[in-house]
Amino acid sequence: MDVLIFGTGKTFEGLKFSRKVNIVAFLDNNEAKIGTTLRGAPVVHPRDVHNFRYDYIILASNFYHVMGEQLKSYGINEEVLVPVYLLAQKDKARNLGIIGSSISAEFRGLSLNCVQKVFSVCAHYFKRMRLRNNYIVYICHWGQKYNCNPKAIYEYLIYNKPDYKHIWVFGDLKLSKPVPSVPDGKARFVKYKTLRYLYYLCVSKYWIINVNPPKKTDIEQECASLLRPETTVLQTWHAAGAFKKFGVHIGAENFRYDHILCSSEAVRDIYAEALCADKNSVKTIGLPRADVLVKRELHQEIRSQVCLKYAMDSNKKTLLYAPTFRDSPDFKLQFSLERMRDILGPQWQIMLRFHHEIKSSSLLESLENFVFDVSEEDDANPFLILADALVTDYSSIVFEYALLDRPIIFYAYDLDSYIDVRKFYFGYEGFVPGPIAKTEEELYALLEDIGEVHEKYGEQISDFANKYMSPSDGNACRRVVELLGL
Repeated sequence: MDVLIFGTGKTFEGLKFSRKVNIVAFLDNNEAKIGTTLRGAPVVHPRDVHNFRYDYIILASNFYHVMGEQLKSYGINEEVLVPVYLLAQKDKARNLGIIGSSISAEFRGLSLNCVQKVFSVCAHYFKRMRLRNNYIVYICHWGQKYNCNPKAIYEYLIYNKPDYKHIWVFGDLKLSKPVPSVPDGKARFVKYKTLRYLYYLCVSKYWIINVNPPKKTDIEQECASLLRPETTVLQTWHAAGAFKKFGVHIGAENFRYDHILCSSEAVRDIYAEALCADKNSVKTIGLPRADVLVKRELHQEIRSQVCLKYAMDSNKKTLLYAPTFRDSPDFKLQFSLERMRDILGPQWQIMLRFHHEIKSSSLLESLENFVFDVSEEDDANPFLILADALVTDYSSIVFEYALLDRPIIFYAYDLDSYIDVRKFYFGYEGFVPGPIAKTEEELYALLEDIGEVHEKYGEQISDFANKYMSPSDGNACRRVVELLGL
């Protein structure tokens, strides 16, 4: 059987193939990989897909919905696309001879039909149990992180509403280490896609999530039916504002949300459409995770903690570089750190914060005391608070950073190609509150006069924050708790 693989990163590396699978070619948007070979097959741009004969195209990335939309824009029939979530769980994928790793350890060795029966029987049993009105389930980034709005809500509740029991879902229970403990066992940690996970979904009164729910795979096809009419689902979303298209606008499935948090009235309609919700369910009451950004009295202590942890100089100014996700695990910096050090001078240091889907290479050894990689931390807020200036591209981090009223530079060296893959809600060049550099030299020129950047764009940054991050008064957590009736 002939297949094309869209994606050459860690998701692909985790797949195992039977001998009947013939990989004809790899598709990748990374220009550095195009023209190379992998496992004896060529790596080409997705637009060249029509040059090959194949039976299926495997979308080997967690961003399979974006890949699918790109291929459909080239005229590819959806029926030949096999997203990663189907691997080892759908008959089509099993026929391809692909063995995935998404089934929990407690079910290894069982046939998929047997696993499905176990989940189905248990789900119907659990659903008939008494609903626990004081149970709250948190699912953050599909169980991969402890951060964002669910974290802010949880930490507000444990100090202000002690009568609730909190269930955090993690793909790996080691990820629960940073979660603050609660007396009397009122914080519990369960592993994603296990029977305990299924049980708590069925009996908990509240679900608090920040991404689209998982696709309904064989193992989870009961998930939508687990949602009792009396269960309240709060969708906090993981991005502020509305920069890149999301939800059903990029092929995600719709779901029933009782409440959806949105950062301002200016993007309320977008959230309602993208998440297939009635506009009345979209609440513009502030984002819980942004509360700390406007509580200036906390900032000095937070800055000191970051500098202490990373051995940074608290007397220097700090630049944060935080690019958005690109579908390439071997992301390369498109500028010279040595040149940046020479331009900024000894009074500056730089933090690199890469998207959790991409990791930096070993960049730092020769630039000790100037460059600090802070990518491993789940929570970006401490680094936003420390940063005296931000360099980003298409990341929604800009909405929250605008609350701090500091200079922002947009380094959009791949704007045209990125827009081809990920569509925006607004025209980029007229939307962002700061200067745009499209080349390395343009970036350096802006950094040389970084003080003038804020002087020139300060009013635009303030207007941007007022339009897209309102209200942001430090009381969003309280209003969310009131909204849920807790």
